[in-house]
Amino acid sequence: MRGKGPKVETQFNATRHQIHLIASYLMDTMDAIHGLDSGNGNGKPAENGAKSNVSSREIDCLHWAAQGKSNREIGDILGVSENTVRFHLKNAYRKLEVTSRSQAVVAAMRAGLISG
Repeated sequence: MRGKGPKVETQFNATRHQIHLIASYLMDTMDAIHGLDSGNGNGKPAENGAKSNVSSREIDCLHWAAQGKSNREIGDILGVSENTVRFHLKNAYRKLEVTSRSQAVVAAMRAGLISG
């Protein structure tokens, strides 16, 4: 994007962010469809406790959080904004029934969602 001016770069970054949000939504939708294929009919994976509802994108964020990455670093790795990472982690906390990053990582490891 060099040499194109700040306006073009800003528009490019905004469009890229929107594409990543759409991709994240589609991944969550695919997870829900997979849950329908599991036979429980509610759009969620077959129950193994609340932990089975964690989306693939939330698991990606938890994986990198377990590696000690900051929200900004995770966003750079996944190609999304820091706010999007925060959103995914917050949803994971709720689904894992925890209140902190470290509790979420431990709960995800215990549930087999991520490895140490």
